[in-house]
Amino acid sequence: MPDGKTRIHVPPIVASAFCIKPRGLLTKVQCEKVDDLKEASTEFAAMRALAMRFRGLLRRGNIELLDTWLQNAASSGIHAMRRIAATLRRDTGAVRNANVKPWSNG
Repeated sequence: MPDGKTRIHVPPIVASAFCIKPRGLLTKVQCEKVDDLKEASTEFAAMRALAMRFRGLLRRGNIELLDTWLQNAASSGIHAMRRIAATLRRDTGAVRNANVKPWSNG
């Protein structure tokens, strides 16, 4: 993914990590790179916003916001987000339960 200011390429795996990692966990250089990517790509900016909202609703236990998030992701026009929303919609009960019940692997 081209970086808007320096014209270097950011590997997709790095862009993906930048998309899901909260700003507080990024280094100063990484924050600058995220800002550059958001400026260069409205799709990256939208994906990051959706990813941060999803992370936040799960971490805060605001599972009642899941339906709104799924609708926003599905209507985002971003293929990856539409797929994630479709996958999660197949079993929203499991997503909701995973957020409110203690986790166990058996």
